[in-house]
Amino acid sequence: CNDKKEGNGQSIRAKSRIVVLGKLDPHPWTKKACFAPVLPQMEMRLLLAIATKLNVIPKQGNVSQAFVQSVLPDNEKYVCRPPAGCPLTPKNCYWQLLKTLYSLKRNPRHWYDTTTKILKEIGFCQSPHAPYIFVGTLAKNQPLVYLGLYVDDFLFFSQSPKMEKKCISQFAAKIKCTFLDKINYFLALKFENKKDGKGNITITLSQEAYIESFLSQLKLQLETINTPKSPYRSGYTIDSISQKQYDPHIKDKMVKKMQYLVGSLNWLAISTRPDIATPVSLLAKYTHNPSQGHLDAAIRVVKYIKGTKISELVYFSKQ
Repeated sequence: CNDKKEGNGQSIRAKSRIVVLGKLDPHPWTKKACFAPVLPQMEMRLLLAIATKLNVIPKQGNVSQAFVQSVLPDNEKYVCRPPAGCPLTPKNCYWQLLKTLYSLKRNPRHWYDTTTKILKEIGFCQSPHAPYIFVGTLAKNQPLVYLGLYVDDFLFFSQSPKMEKKCISQFAAKIKCTFLDKINYFLALKFENKKDGKGNITITLSQEAYIESFLSQLKLQLETINTPKSPYRSGYTIDSISQKQYDPHIKDKMVKKMQYLVGSLNWLAISTRPDIATPVSLLAKYTHNPSQGHLDAAIRVVKYIKGTKISELVYFSKQ
C-alpha cells in the first residue's frame, strides 16, 4: 500500500496492490532481460523546450495498473499462493499467473514492451537514441505528436489539438488510461502553466515539496538558518579539502550520510536546480571516501537550497 501525492506533497489517496515475492523468482534473469528505459530529467526538459518552441502546453497521462497489463510468455511460468482469505480460491489451491503481477523481476520490461507495441500500432515511431521518446504522425499532413514515457506516466503534446485528442482516443482504446488537460505533477516536479493574452505560454517547474521532505529527513526544516548567498564557500574549494583517516564505524556512517546528501542534491540539480550542479558534481567524487570537510560542504549546499526553495525553472515562448 502506498500514497498518491499531488504537487504540494500532500497525499490525495491511498493505493493498495496484490504483489508476489519477486525475490523467490527461480529464473536466472540477466540485467539486460529486466532492463526497461525510462524518460530521464534532461530529455524531459528537452521535450518541454520543444513544446515551448511550438507554443504548446504539454498534457499528461497515466496508465491504470500498468504492471498487470502484460501477458506472460509461455517460457515464464509462475505459481504463487493466493492472498490470505481470498473468497474465490478453494483451500490448498494455488494460482498460475497468466499475466504479470507486481514485484516480478521482468515486470518493467514486459510493460515497456507492451506500451511500445501499442504506441507503434497507433502511429508513433521510437527514437533510436532515446527509446523512451516517441514521435508520431497520426494523420496524413497533420502536425507531429511528441510523447515521453516514464513507466506508466507520460507527457505528450502537438500543435494540433485534434491530433492530441486522436492520441488520447487511440491510446485509451488499447489500454485503460487517465488524462489531464495540462501537465500538473510529473516525476516529483510541480508544473504551473500559463497563457497570456497574446498567446505566449509559460511553463514553470519547481520542487518545493521535495525540498521540504528532504529537509525534514535532515531535521533542518524548523531551524533558523542564515542562507548562504552561494552554494560555494569562498576560498574553501571542495577539491582542496584534506582527506583524513577515521574509525571504520564512524567512516561507514559518514559514507552513508554523504551518499544520501549527494544523491538527493543531484536529483534537484538535474531537475530544476542547475545552480547547484557544479558543487554537487565535485562532492560526488567523495561519496565513498568523505571527510568531515566534505560533509560540511554538502550541508552548506543544503542550507543554500533551504533558503532558495521557492526558486523555479521557467520556460516561456515569445511570439
